[in-house]
Amino acid sequence: MRCFIGIFLPREIQQAIHKLRPNLPDIRWTRPERYHITLRFVSDLAPLAIPTMLQETRKMSAPLPISCRATVLDGFPNRRRARVVIVRVDSDGLLESIVGDKNFQSHVTIGYARKKPLAIPATNVDIAFEAQEAVLVESQDGEYRVRSA
Repeated sequence: MRCFIGIFLPREIQQAIHKLRPNLPDIRWTRPERYHITLRFVSDLAPLAIPTMLQETRKMSAPLPISCRATVLDGFPNRRRARVVIVRVDSDGLLESIVGDKNFQSHVTIGYARKKPLAIPATNVDIAFEAQEAVLVESQDGEYRVRSA
């Protein structure tokens, strides 16, 4: 099964980020209630591995909550030719230490280019929030289901 360990944003932050969406053509926008920071993605998790992943999820949740700040509207692979529209998140390196990867790029995906890469307008964001809890989420047919022990 397709899973990720992630931190969902508080509802009021989801709505604030949702209002920042630029007027761009051919974007499939993500629903605000799905806005999250992915800490670890697993494309094919065997059902027997769920207890191990839940243990990893609890370990990643241990240092939470932490203060974060949404900082800028951006894109992957870059802002000039983006296939994915994101909002970057700064945690003063704390999320990177939780993930254990200094190259980890903390962000929230808010949309996907449908056909061709697009230029994302330079837009600064300044929204503070608390990252509260990491959860294990199963993603199937576009629907999310939080898994628990």
